[in-house]
Amino acid sequence: MFGFERNKIGSKWVDQATQTQAAFRSFFELIDPNGSGDSAKELGEITEAIALAGEWRKDDEWRISTWMHVTIKTEMVDGKQWFRVTVNCDGQSLSCRCPTIQRAFAFYKLYAHIITYQFYAAGPPWAE
Repeated sequence: MFGFERNKIGSKWVDQATQTQAAFRSFFELIDPNGSGDSAKELGEITEAIALAGEWRKDDEWRISTWMHVTIKTEMVDGKQWFRVTVNCDGQSLSCRCPTIQRAFAFYKLYAHIITYQFYAAGPPWAE
């Protein structure tokens, strides 16, 4: 019986992983930094700020007294320029290094979405 339950749980994990993969891919498709919408405008602002100062910052109060702090900045690794993305909110921090500013922008949008969605779906990490 235990083996059956383990297989059933394992199957659920595979199903969830497949759904998560599809959700992430479709989320990236929604971000159109090369179009004419808000994403393109924001990417342009980020690109300009990084060209001038090497860093872009955004602080956004997306809920009463709940702030999301975002930075995208350049960092050199083995003589090559990379872009460090960090999204902080509610005691959480998601961060990665990307080879292009477009990729950094996409991960900023994804991380901000994950933190917000997690708040409404599972609650904040500090809740009991």
